[in-house]
Amino acid sequence: MNVHAMRKLFGVFAVLAVVGIVPAFAQAANITITKTGFVPSSVTIHPGESITWTNSDAVDHQVSSTKASLSSPVMHTGQTYSCMFATSGTFAVTDLLNKKVKAGTVSVKTAGAAQTVSIATSARSMSFNGSVTLSGVVSNQARE
Repeated sequence: MNVHAMRKLFGVFAVLAVVGIVPAFAQAANITITKTGFVPSSVTIHPGESITWTNSDAVDHQVSSTKASLSSPVMHTGQTYSCMFATSGTFAVTDLLNKKVKAGTVSVKTAGAAQTVSIATSARSMSFNGSVTLSGVVSNQARE
């Protein structure tokens, strides 16, 4: 690969990194487990986003959802558990160790249109010390 092509490729990756087109594991919600239940008791996220449960109670808890195929390890006071939800649906979440804890609900809504990126250059090639202009559009349509 020649130097010019490598510079173009580097420029494209730099633009994508700045725009954040390659998002990592997306953290969507934090839920606290108390002696009375999950706070908040209901959350809405999108596919690919995750939820973190934190045990703020003095006793152990274990988060579970049969429909979501979710079962955390036993969480002692202060411990956390995170889970990514890949599919849409409504999932009841319970505590396997303490039936008095009020159940919670995770709603995973279908994502809106995907992000798109269009990039164009002002020239097909460039000479050393020349310049190339990159222009483009990033579309991140709002989700419902």
